[in-house]
Amino acid sequence: KSGSGTPAFLDAVNPETAVFSCRPYAGRDIAADVVSRYRKRGVGMLRTDALGAIQIMSNGIELEKYGFLPHREFMPISRDQY
Repeated sequence: KSGSGTPAFLDAVNPETAVFSCRPYAGRDIAADVVSRYRKRGVGMLRTDALGAIQIMSNGIELEKYGFLPHREFMPISRDQY
């Protein structure tokens, strides 16, 4: 298997946050084994089915994350939201 959810990729990249593009009510979800691998590594998971459009901005040092839902305007996303 290859892809961005494999253990080898996650070991090499060591992400802090990942964005999952998924539609609400599409009848498909992120595979449980993929979610488990990200959770075990403490990677924050931002999901478009829950947050709508996601905006990530940087000042060159820190990342600021914004979600469009549920307020229908971009609002900061706190770590406890993902």
